[in-house]
Amino acid sequence: MESYSYVEKIPKHFFKYWKKEKLNKYFIPVSKKINYTPFFNVKKQKDISFPPEIIDLVNLHKLIRKRKVFTILEFGIGYSSIIMADALLKNKNDYKKLKTKPEKHIPIK
Repeated sequence: MESYSYVEKIPKHFFKYWKKEKLNKYFIPVSKKINYTPFFNVKKQKDISFPPEIIDLVNLHKLIRKRKVFTILEFGIGYSSIIMADALLKNKNDYKKLKTKPEKHIPIK
């Protein structure tokens, strides 16, 4: 007895970004958006895990890469933690490749 259903196909540009950033090495995303019923995985479906939501994960990865952040405060241990760690590592590697580093922010007095 599954208590979720696939409701819509995820647009191709999300998968294109996923492959471009080589996020397949962590897990393969589900190709359709999932609609959960109330109380999914509460009692009898303990062996069914929540599949990754590719739209949310791609948007999260893009945001971290775009803003070029180095620090994130994360609560939880799930798919998003893996994606955030990948984005942070790529930001760190990009920073190391810079020939001239940007100046540190100097607060205005």
